[in-house]
Amino acid sequence: MDFDEEPVFILGEPYSALHDRDSIKYDIRSRLWITYRRGFHAIVSVGTFTYESGPLEYEEFPLTEEPVFILGEPYSALHDRDSIKYDIRSRLWITYRRGFHAIGGTGPATDQGWGCMLRCGQMMMAQALVLHHLGRQWRWQPCCSNEKYWKILRMFEDRKMATYSIHQIASMGEAEGKAVGQWFGPNTIAQVLKRIAVYDEWSKLVIHVALDNVVILDDILKLCKPQPGDSESELHPSGAVNGEAAADKFLPEGEKFSHFVNDSLPQTESQKLRSRPYATGGICNGNSSSSGADSQAGDDAGKYTSRASQAEKQGCNRSSNDKTKTTSSSPSSSSSSSPPSSSKWKPLVLFIPLRLGLTEINPIYFDSLRKCFAMKQSIGIIGGKPNHAHWFIGYVGKELIYLDPHTNQNVVDLDSRSMSSDLSYHCVTPPSRMSFSKLDPSIALGFYCATEKDLTDLCLNFSLQDSSCRSMFEVREHAPEAWPSLGCEGLTAAVTPPQRTRGISLSDFATFDGLIGVGSSVDDEEFEMI
Repeated sequence: MDFDEEPVFILGEPYSALHDRDSIKYDIRSRLWITYRRGFHAIVSVGTFTYESGPLEYEEFPLTEEPVFILGEPYSALHDRDSIKYDIRSRLWITYRRGFHAIGGTGPATDQGWGCMLRCGQMMMAQALVLHHLGRQWRWQPCCSNEKYWKILRMFEDRKMATYSIHQIASMGEAEGKAVGQWFGPNTIAQVLKRIAVYDEWSKLVIHVALDNVVILDDILKLCKPQPGDSESELHPSGAVNGEAAADKFLPEGEKFSHFVNDSLPQTESQKLRSRPYATGGICNGNSSSSGADSQAGDDAGKYTSRASQAEKQGCNRSSNDKTKTTSSSPSSSSSSSPPSSSKWKPLVLFIPLRLGLTEINPIYFDSLRKCFAMKQSIGIIGGKPNHAHWFIGYVGKELIYLDPHTNQNVVDLDSRSMSSDLSYHCVTPPSRMSFSKLDPSIALGFYCATEKDLTDLCLNFSLQDSSCRSMFEVREHAPEAWPSLGCEGLTAAVTPPQRTRGISLSDFATFDGLIGVGSSVDDEEFEMI
């Protein structure tokens, strides 16, 4: 090697090739030289990950005495760390994929950059199917051999024929005015999943999407509890559509559903119900019927306990009867009961799209959101930050826990049942967390009710008085006068098979564009920043 007086620089250090030869040598030797290696432990290949949101930082779950809830399950961050880990790992983590067949034949072959809300909707729907077919206490293990698990997984595979595939969701989104490759908001994905679910003959779930922050019990009961023959004349011999009559069937003899809702409130709230049409209770507003029976005197707080226990007793009896009619031995709901007979009750997935603020979420709703995660029927919340959707599965203290779809993985072949394919659908790293205050105000709550009793319990939890919770939506027995009614135009055979159109309310398909309680009409697009 020839040495001359030309300057030498090594990572910012100047040297003389004539006089600093040893220094140059030792400087270069001090750098870490990292090369190819062989003989290390085998790497489980799940394809090359591409992370959209920059460098990832995994934080271990905090050691805190603050309460922890994961989809209705309570935990201690101090004593249940392994249980928390296995619970979260058992949720289906559905992310961006690349390399699938082009959507529509000529569309995109990856959903990176536009499909995060679609993936969040898939994750929430997958959780409903896990509850329905496997039960809340089911836990995933690598190389799982459970046939129902693999059948659920294949329903979300990235191929056209999979029921809840990205191809089906993106294509069905066009019926909601969303071109393939365009962002979805929380309400849009809920409406699309509702349209697709009617083709899921295995699960036979009913999806109801609340309209304008209002849950109409009539609509739910007509969908979930059809009578033999599935005709309106058999549902109601008089020809009138009456969801209250259906609701009354699972209450004690002589009781009315309107009594049950109203008397479930403490005495002070019952008194308010007599003097005005609505009263605040828990995380929702409860509707008061105008029937004369509702104004009877003598309501007191004790009725809440007696009526709730009576309804629970009858609900348990009905649930027990349903269990004897099913051949499945696997638990299917958060209460670990088997799927009920479809002739009695069709399991419900309830989406409640909300907007809890204008440009930022209003902090008064934080406790109400926490209460939702504590309900056993919860299947989480879809929402996130502008241009960045997440599936929220719980909370610890002041932080939300979520699964993030912003990881781009290669498409996998689930028919092979390989470990790498299986692992790519489960998040084995510590879950992500974010402050409640960073949540975008446009969200959708999700709940799964396997039985009538689950719906009854859910409505009770909605209405339970809690001074720290602010109402986020309204629950009514009947639709308001101006509400879209059954039989309106808009339910076509192309969207819903003819045998399933009876009893479906137009509100289930209408665009969510009015927001009661917020004071403005802000549509789903506010979340959809491209």
